[in-house]
Amino acid sequence: EVDVFGTIYLTVKGLCDKCGEEVVENFEINFDQTFYKQAEEPDDYLYSCSRLYPYDAMQEEVMLSLPTSLLCNKHKDVDD
Repeated sequence: EVDVFGTIYLTVKGLCDKCGEEVVENFEINFDQTFYKQAEEPDDYLYSCSRLYPYDAMQEEVMLSLPTSLLCNKHKDVDD
């Protein structure tokens, strides 16, 4: 098994889910995954020979770490 860790930095641009104002937000996501030569579980990440393909694992980590809604500064701290 191979342990891979690091930090993913990304910028998300979009529109505020409440008012439609443009939002640009930076994220820093810690990444820590184990890759296996043979799958032990259905959702294990695999490597072959000396090649490691982290794209799917990184994409999943980003999708699970991002907030479900994008809000501008004036709506971030407002409770509905």
